Amino acid sequence: MISRHLVQLPRLIVRRILLILGFRIGGFMSNWTGSVNTGGLIINNVLLRLEGLTE
Repeated sequence: MISRHLVQLPRLIVRRILLILGFRIGGFMSNWTGSVNTGGLIINNVLLRLEGLTE
């Protein structure tokens, strides 16, 4: 059980960092798209697809 949590922890940290980066990039994209959430949602969708492929 412990080793399983140790494997998941880095993934959670990476996901958190990517989410923050996603919304940062989303903030820059909002200048063109008009909403901050759009960029974050696009990146989140890409990350979810990548995660689905890796599992």
